[in-house]
Amino acid sequence: MDVTEVADELYAVPLPEFIAARDARAKALRADGDRELATQVRRLGRPSTAAWAVNQLVRARRDQVEQLLALGTALQEAQAALSRDDLRELDRQRHRLVAAVRREAQAVAAQAGQRLSETVARDVEATLRAGMADAAAADAVRSGRLLRSLSSTGFEPVDVTGAIALPGGGATPSKEPEARAPRAPTRSTTGRESGPTGTDDELASRRRRREAEAEQRRTEDEARRRREEQRRAERREAAREALAHAEADLAVARHDLDDAQARIEDLTRRRTRLTQRAADLRRRLVEAEREEDAVAERLAEAASGSEAASAALAIAERARAAAAKDLDLL
Repeated sequence: MDVTEVADELYAVPLPEFIAARDARAKALRADGDRELATQVRRLGRPSTAAWAVNQLVRARRDQVEQLLALGTALQEAQAALSRDDLRELDRQRHRLVAAVRREAQAVAAQAGQRLSETVARDVEATLRAGMADAAAADAVRSGRLLRSLSSTGFEPVDVTGAIALPGGGATPSKEPEARAPRAPTRSTTGRESGPTGTDDELASRRRRREAEAEQRRTEDEARRRREEQRRAERREAAREALAHAEADLAVARHDLDDAQARIEDLTRRRTRLTQRAADLRRRLVEAEREEDAVAERLAEAASGSEAASAALAIAERARAAAAKDLDLL
């Protein structure tokens, strides 16, 4: 058994039990005589709650996690090839899937007796989003040995420094293993001394192993650096295209705004004319009402005069009739 296998077991235990389980395993290895492995195990760090939750999610729901990370890769590759509508649809799928996987992480943690607060759940979601945006972060998520949560700005590479226990699957490189003291020369049955050949071979083997691991890490770092440079170049190109689209949309919006402002000015002028016309009509209405009142007064006076004239006519007719009667009598 190597340190990676032990780490995979330890990072699967419930979070409150991690320290005790790690120390017990290191003690047992030391008692079995494997001091080097015991030292490596003892150096394994306790994960944060969010990192532990992601580690459990990877173990319990790996298919869903892989689906999420694959969608992130598709989004990155689609930046320059798909239309904005297609990208928006992929982005909607990402939001739905991230929310679903976040709920799964909360459920898995609850089954292990760990309730995730809203803050921790947001850290879990941020870590998943970082894994979707960056290949190194995706590998960190897949490892199941996260020590802390991850975050992504969407433009710069995700910082995974110190985020993974045993990065690359090898031993933690924080400290060099202690060199064993060379054994004292012993005398053989023939009387000749035998030097510390076995110890020298062991030290040389360790040195070669460390050099090979260091070379492997350098190779992986260089490959990761090249991938990140390629992704940054792709993101810059996508950002330039997005800027061009935004500037085009801005030009259309400005044109629409100019049209709207011109229409507002035209309608304002029409409203002013109608307001003036309404005021003129109200003024003429007042004058007409006053004239109507004057005519009504004169009409009343004429009606009164008509009544008086009618009465005088009646009197005159009666007087005429009387005079005619008198004339006939004469």
